[in-house]
Amino acid sequence: MLNIGKLRAESAEYYLSAVAPTAAYYTTGEGEAAGRWTGSLAAELGLHGEVDPGTFRKVLAGIHPHTGEWFYSAQGSNARARTRQPTTRTAPTPAPAGSAALQGFDAARVAVQLQVSVRAVRYWLQAGETVAARLVELTPGLDGKDPDALTARLEQLITAGAVARPQGPYLFSAATVDTPRAVRVTSPSELDRFQARRNDPAAARAGFDVVFRPPKSYSVMWAIGGPELTGAIADAHRQAVDDALRYLEDAAALTRVSAPTSSRRATPKRRVRAAGDGFIVAAFDHRDSRAGDPLLHTHCVIANVTRTTQNRRNRRNATVAYSALDTAALYRHARAADVIYNATFRHLCRSQLGIEHAPVRNGWADIAGFPRAVIEGMSKRSAEISQELERAGMGDSHQAREAAALASRQPKTRGQPGGDAGLHQRWAEETASRWAFTPHHAQRYAGTVRAAHQHHDLEPLRLAQVFDQLSRPDALTAKAATFGKPWK
Repeated sequence: MLNIGKLRAESAEYYLSAVAPTAAYYTTGEGEAAGRWTGSLAAELGLHGEVDPGTFRKVLAGIHPHTGEWFYSAQGSNARARTRQPTTRTAPTPAPAGSAALQGFDAARVAVQLQVSVRAVRYWLQAGETVAARLVELTPGLDGKDPDALTARLEQLITAGAVARPQGPYLFSAATVDTPRAVRVTSPSELDRFQARRNDPAAARAGFDVVFRPPKSYSVMWAIGGPELTGAIADAHRQAVDDALRYLEDAAALTRVSAPTSSRRATPKRRVRAAGDGFIVAAFDHRDSRAGDPLLHTHCVIANVTRTTQNRRNRRNATVAYSALDTAALYRHARAADVIYNATFRHLCRSQLGIEHAPVRNGWADIAGFPRAVIEGMSKRSAEISQELERAGMGDSHQAREAAALASRQPKTRGQPGGDAGLHQRWAEETASRWAFTPHHAQRYAGTVRAAHQHHDLEPLRLAQVFDQLSRPDALTAKAATFGKPWK
C-alpha cells in the first residue's frame, strides 16, 4: 500500500546510509542496493543510472546538480529559508484586561502579523483544530481551547515518541463568546512560536518519499522462492513502480505560476496551476521491515521541484523556470497511483509467472490460497503496531496506526557480513522451521517463468471486452453521468 512522507534536506542521509558498502554486506542483509535515478526531468538534467551521494544531497537541498544554483528562491511554500532574511514585526498590542473577546487576535490581525492572507490563517486554524482534537483524544481532560496547554502537551507527546510532529503549518485557537466576527483568537505566545516554526530553515520541505510495496504474500514468495522467482518478482515490482511513477508525473507534476488577470482586478497577477516538465526521482529498493521480515518495497524520493516552460511554441522567446510542486495534486492522485502499481504488479506476476491472486479488495490482493499463518507470522512489524495500539488504548484509524508506528519504531535489524547465511536463506530457514513451509511449497504457487515481453501482447478482442465492461451503466458512470481526466 502506498505511503507518502514529507522530507527535509537532511533526510538524504537516511537513504544513503542504508546502502551496503560491499556486495558481501548486501548478501547477508547488512545494507541495501544503491538508488537509481528515474523521472523525466531527471533524465533531461542528465541524471541516469546509480544515484551519486553528492548529487542526491544537492537535489534534495534544492540545488541544481550542475550549476550549483538554487532551483528557485526562498519565497513560496517550500520556505527554503537559507536565503531568507529575518523579518521584523511589531509586537502585538496587549488586549484590554478582562475582555474575553480580545484575549488574542482575530484572523485578520494574525494575517497582518504573519504577512499572509486571511484565507491562509483560517486554513492553518482548521489544521490546528485537527491537531487539538487528536491531543484531546490522547489526553482526557485537556483543555482543547487553551493554546499554551495544547502546545505543551504536544511537545511532551513528541518527545515521548507517541505522536509525530505535524508536518504542515497550524495554529491553535480559542473561541470567543462576545464578538461574533472574532470567532477565533490565538494567544501571542503561540503566534510567536508559529512564526519561529515557519521561519525555521530545518522545516523546509525538500521532497516526498512515495513508498510502493506489494502484499505480504508476494514478499514472502520473493524471499524464499529461489533465485529465479526472486529475480522475476523483483523485476515485476520495479516495472510496476515505474508505471505508477509515470502516471504520477502525467497527473501530478504540477506547480503554481503567476498569470495576468483582467484589468478589473486590484492585483495585476494571480497564482494559477500549471503543468510541470516532470519529476526528479531517486528510487531506493529495500528488502526488509524494521522487524527483519521480508518486505519488498521501493522508496521513491521525489524532489520538491519541477520545471515550467512558457511560450513553448516560440523557442526564441521561451522561458524556463523551476518552482516547487503543487503538493495537493500529489496527494490527490496517490490512491490512483497505488491502484495502478498493484494492478500492474498482479498482471505481470500472473502473465509471466503464473501466480494467481485472490479477489481484489480496495485495490489489494494476496496470492490465492497462500497460507495465512505464514503471512501473519512474517508480519512482525504489523503485530508490533497492533500491540502498541492496544497498549495505548487508541483506535485502529490510519492516524492512530501512524502514531503507534512511530512509538514502536526501532532501528532495522541487520545481519553481519562473514560466515552468516544469506538473507534469503535465513528467511527460508525460518518459514521451514516455524510452519514447515519450504521454497518447494512456495514454488507450487507459480507456473513456468515466461518471457518478460509477453505481457505486452493484448489481443484486440480483449481490448474490446475491457471497453465494453467499462462503458456499462454500472461501471464508470455508475455514480455520475459523465467522467473525465482531472485537470492537469
